[in-house]
Amino acid sequence: MSLRSTLHKIKNQENLQHVSQNKSVFGASKLNKITKTDKIKSTFGVKRKNDENSGIVAKKRSACADVTNALEKNMVLKAKSNSKMCFEKQKLSLKVKNQNASFPSRGESKENVPPENMHPKKTNKPTKNIEKPDPIEEEVLEESILVLSQEMKMNKISLEESSAYMTASEESPSYVVKKHVENAQPNTGPPPDVEDFDKACDNDPFSVSHYAMDIFNYYKEREMMFSAEKYVNRQPDISKTMRSILVDWMVEVQESFELNHETLYLAVKLVDLYLGKVTIKKDHLQLVGATSIFVACKFDERTPPCIDDFLYICDDAYKRRELILLEIDILKKLKYDLGIPLSYRFLRRYARAGKINMEILTFARYILERSLLEYDFIEIRDSITAAAALFIALAIKNGVKEWSATLQYYSGYVLDDFYHVVHMLHEMLRQPPKDHLKTIKNKYSHKIFHEVAKIPIPDRLAI
Repeated sequence: MSLRSTLHKIKNQENLQHVSQNKSVFGASKLNKITKTDKIKSTFGVKRKNDENSGIVAKKRSACADVTNALEKNMVLKAKSNSKMCFEKQKLSLKVKNQNASFPSRGESKENVPPENMHPKKTNKPTKNIEKPDPIEEEVLEESILVLSQEMKMNKISLEESSAYMTASEESPSYVVKKHVENAQPNTGPPPDVEDFDKACDNDPFSVSHYAMDIFNYYKEREMMFSAEKYVNRQPDISKTMRSILVDWMVEVQESFELNHETLYLAVKLVDLYLGKVTIKKDHLQLVGATSIFVACKFDERTPPCIDDFLYICDDAYKRRELILLEIDILKKLKYDLGIPLSYRFLRRYARAGKINMEILTFARYILERSLLEYDFIEIRDSITAAAALFIALAIKNGVKEWSATLQYYSGYVLDDFYHVVHMLHEMLRQPPKDHLKTIKNKYSHKIFHEVAKIPIPDRLAI
């Protein structure tokens, strides 16, 4: 059974406990069919159109030609090449003149050499047919060389006066670097009882440890800009259960396509933000989920899947034009701002700062991913949900009862700030997932995820 028929059945039936017990959900049979039959190229086995001509190497062009400072470099190179061509023409003309010049023999003196005949007689000997340069072309060439030389002088002066337009590949003047270093405020660092996690990464320029705290504080400020409102009451055809089934299917797609976890979290966020602004029919709910994953892949993946792959996993229920138009509409509703703070990134930051081992971190990720299915968590800030997920993982695995000073500093929260979220997550974990919502549990029951989904959940937390 396809996703659309499943959602339709859930909407019409009053008792939701018997949904999808004997039938597959969301075209799961389609996903199994893909993985069993075609075992080539991708996880789904969809041979993309780009792979048909994989043997043909397309000619590459420069990515930044005539853009920003690449224009300055091209002007200099063009000036050099043009001046070189001019010099070659001059050498060529000198060579032609010297071919008709007569040189005295070894016994003759310069005085006995007869004067050069300015009008030599025509001979029948074959000579090279050398075209004389057009005087108009010479005049244009001289003018272009003059203009290029002036531009080179102006570019040299502008480069010496300012380095504001220097590209990343070019070296900045030393005095500019010194100026920035002198104006930068010193990093005071954490309090004495907190370990300085960022200091250990000072030698790694890609970790930008000096700005890590500012970056995550900026994320926390932007959280309120992307706070999703509860929308089920304004969606006559959408229910909480239907949203949970959609998110469960999106997790299955993320696993099948082997996408990043950030892509999944961003896609779920796009679904909630879009449904909070636009009223849709239940037949288009799967299209919203697929398009959200497609947009998130473009933003977060190095090699996003093709449109045909997303249409295929939807059982070809939608057309290419429908997906593209919905993609445009989603981006317009979000004002093309996809820099959304995600709970997954906050959790990774907290775990690295607190030096949490991989098993507990994976357990916290399992809890956090389970929360994506729950409609009640969409209004909670991602940074708070991440802190609560990490705390409950520490409480269940290590019996931790307090939020350490290190985690308080790097998260910016104390235990009282997210205590109610901890109880919400604990109640969620105590309830076993329904039969049609077991994708996350099956995913984290694998050995690669340390089988954290099999960890027993106590009835009460000792906190």
